[in-house]
Amino acid sequence: MVKGIAKFVSWVGFLSYAIRDPFGFKTVHQFTSGMLQIPVPLINKFVVSIIGIVIILISAYFAIRAYSTKDLSPSRKEGKTLIAYFDPDVIKQLKLIGMENEMTIQSMMQEAINDFFAKHGKAQIT
Repeated sequence: MVKGIAKFVSWVGFLSYAIRDPFGFKTVHQFTSGMLQIPVPLINKFVVSIIGIVIILISAYFAIRAYSTKDLSPSRKEGKTLIAYFDPDVIKQLKLIGMENEMTIQSMMQEAINDFFAKHGKAQIT
């Protein structure tokens, strides 16, 4: 986006020439012969850089705000992430069982962990 702004402000000075000479043949000849001066950019590169930084900061603000106000399930708000790597066939089978029983992988993992806790005489999670 900033690159587009930079190009726009450097090219906008040529707009009047483009309107008068759509193909640009006369304008090019006049530039090369020194009859016309190359237009000055609308704003300098430093200002374009500042605009770019402001756009990035505003985008970051809205991204953070959207993430922080995102509705999360209670287990995600208060829980911790536990990662395990499995063979793709395991994942496929879990998804199939989940579809057959209308369960999420989260609820199936909770059930499996509760069975493991029960086997070892520990309290189950809710």
